[in-house]
Amino acid sequence: MSLFHQSTVSGNRALTEAGGGIYIIGPASVATVSQSTIFGNSVSATQAGGGIGTELDAKLTLSGSIVGGNFAGMSDTPSDLAVVGLEAGSSYNLIADAGTAGGLTNGVDGNIVGVDISTVIETALTDNGGLTATHLLLNGSPAIDAGDPAIADGNLVDQRGPGFFRVWNGRIDLGAVERSNALSDTILVTTAVDENDGNTDPARGQGTSLREAIIAANSNPDLTTILFDSSLDGTPIVLTITGRGENAALTGDLDILEDTIIQGNGISNTIIDGNDADRIFELFTGRKLLLDSVKVMNGNETNGGAISSTGELTIRNSLLEGNNASNLGGVVFATSGQVNIYDSSLTGNSALNGGAVYRSSTTTSLTVDNSLITYNTASAYGGAFYLISSHSAF
Repeated sequence: MSLFHQSTVSGNRALTEAGGGIYIIGPASVATVSQSTIFGNSVSATQAGGGIGTELDAKLTLSGSIVGGNFAGMSDTPSDLAVVGLEAGSSYNLIADAGTAGGLTNGVDGNIVGVDISTVIETALTDNGGLTATHLLLNGSPAIDAGDPAIADGNLVDQRGPGFFRVWNGRIDLGAVERSNALSDTILVTTAVDENDGNTDPARGQGTSLREAIIAANSNPDLTTILFDSSLDGTPIVLTITGRGENAALTGDLDILEDTIIQGNGISNTIIDGNDADRIFELFTGRKLLLDSVKVMNGNETNGGAISSTGELTIRNSLLEGNNASNLGGVVFATSGQVNIYDSSLTGNSALNGGAVYRSSTTTSLTVDNSLITYNTASAYGGAFYLISSHSAF
């Protein structure tokens, strides 16, 4: 059994025989290609499967994948699939060349057949985040939100790994990467001063503060990535504008009303300090927040010392330290949605219950992976985690 999952097979060549990208032979051979991108491969033999070739009753299941822009022969004849037949369950794929679609039919079982690949993906391998180069879906690509609607787990990630959500707008894309992860407006934070002068123009006031960047992101219905100028490295961003009773990030905590990535420069460089005056972030229902490579400290609130969340919260490569809740969840208080913690440390936080994380109800999921949870304190229950009706994975 061979499995290709969320992978990119691109730019490979078979000089004389078959299967420019993948070749499978023999009745005992069973292979599955799922949520992958097979592009730009070639074989010199005519009609021998520039993308994928199978022979002698090899069994192939193809699902959620893009196969296009592959060629065979010296004249570069389009040749995506040259297969003896695809197994049942080969569904929700995009095959560019209708003449070599392996028996798949456009509009049947969610398959899209006969599309110009140049309207589907970027044909150049580029750095779109993560550890590997990928072919990003183009804006308006027919592969966007065209995957199996049954795949709805928001904890899944694409080829690029943690923080790159596999299901973004309620339905998975075809291929190895989600398009919406990369559709991002960018705002650069240029001052550590906590200000709101109504303008993110660095020429106004002290520059663009984190608060101003979040207010601007809240007005953008698409994804916004907030970055930090290297001149701020090591200087804490201390939240000093106090206030309660509003949910627009104007005062007090930083309310997240639209999908946002806060991309720091490392836990020693990007430090967000709640000043022990309020919690730091509140994430609202239906929204996503990724905190990456930041230190979040000194948040203080009744519930959720650092973060209150009913949305999809992902913490990656970060340190959350010295936060306190007088009641529930020293770092995170979550009553619905998802909480994902990857490659991070939650250290020295405190609460009555759930010194680090309080998570309640069957509508909330928790994933903690490759992380350090240490020296957290609860006055009553759950020194680190307090979980009710839990869907959790450690």
